Amino acid sequence: MQLRLPITAAQCVAIANTATTATIATIAAIMSIAAIVPAAHANPASDRLATMPEASRALALAGAIQSNGERCPGVIGTFLQGSDRRGNALWNARCTNAEAYVVQVNNDASGSMRVTNCKVALSMNATPCFSRLR
Repeated sequence: MQLRLPITAAQCVAIANTATTATIATIAAIMSIAAIVPAAHANPASDRLATMPEASRALALAGAIQSNGERCPGVIGTFLQGSDRRGNALWNARCTNAEAYVVQVNNDASGSMRVTNCKVALSMNATPCFSRLR
């Protein structure tokens, strides 16, 4: 499956072929919530990620990173940095290969995501990964 950025949470589900049926249903719920709640309110896709068990959230973020063409065999840690003024949430994910990424979960109807390597984000004067937004 070839994906174009930004990706949606539903596309994460499609590539998470090692997930259990329950995990896929949990991740897919991100999309159903995002479709119901207007974008002017809290970020429903990020809110759903926040309520997931760590293992399910790691799987969802690994899917987003992998679909961006990045090498991330699995995610061993996640961290919610915070949200920007538009309500886009910034999640951090540490991969089993020692790489780390920022996954921006956009505050839009589809819960689209954008992935940036933490080293690249830091070079653009972003808040360091695994630190609260300034």
